[in-house]
Amino acid sequence: MKALIHAAAAAALLISAPAFAQSAPPPATEVGIGKLALTSLPAKGGAKLAVTSPAFKDGADIPFESVRSAFNLNREAAARVAQSITSAQSASSSTFTTKILWAILLLALGILAFGAFGLRASSSSSRLIVTAAPSLRLKPGGTGTMNSVTWQIRQHALVQIAEVGLQYERHEYQLAGPEGATALLIYGFNAGQKDWVLLTRVEPLESLTPQAAASKHFGETVNVDGVGAMITSISETILRENESAESSVSGKGAILYGFTARSPASVLLARWDESGINFYRGKGLPAKEVAAGFKL
Repeated sequence: MKALIHAAAAAALLISAPAFAQSAPPPATEVGIGKLALTSLPAKGGAKLAVTSPAFKDGADIPFESVRSAFNLNREAAARVAQSITSAQSASSSTFTTKILWAILLLALGILAFGAFGLRASSSSSRLIVTAAPSLRLKPGGTGTMNSVTWQIRQHALVQIAEVGLQYERHEYQLAGPEGATALLIYGFNAGQKDWVLLTRVEPLESLTPQAAASKHFGETVNVDGVGAMITSISETILRENESAESSVSGKGAILYGFTARSPASVLLARWDESGINFYRGKGLPAKEVAAGFKL
């Protein structure tokens, strides 16, 4: 990248040097002559600016080595640019000044674009917070009691949650209860925290398609099951590991999209892909209750 910047700087200076060293206005037939400062704002009385130096005379080209040394440019990169410019100058001299202006304009736009987007992207990626999942794991097939209900762990998944400026992992357990009841137990629900959240599936009062859910925004209030909640995060969930009590489970790498919304008494989790959408509502559990229920 440093060599590229050096080469660009050399291009601007070496291209523009002969033009700025001219002592007379450009030919009257040149395209765009009326917009040039030498034509529209000529010096009073025909005065001329004499630029001299021990390295070059007035009206002469600035030597390549003087430019390179003054701006501490990379020698090889600057030499390559200078050689290509010399070839271009000898090939076409009638439109040389126009090419100079275009080259300087493109160089300026390139530098501005790099500053606006390249550095910003680099800065954004450097601020990404990545957090690993808590080390504690529950084994599929085990049973535990929470909220006076006995649950069996049917499946464990290690997932990666990606939000704006944040990436973290957490454990998610599919639970089976009495009379066909199911629940979702999440450990590390919030990034970097060892918190437990128990959620059960809810049916929306009105159908909400994955496309409609994807149009929701951060801070928007949603009412899925009669309880209003404000969206506090929008995320992408990637399945990293998956294990079941019965057998190995496929699906590694599967991606779900979703949002989390919170109300004073509970949390709502929405997840979807192209095939459909699911909603879960629940609340946090004290770590002591989970530890006692699963005899950790």
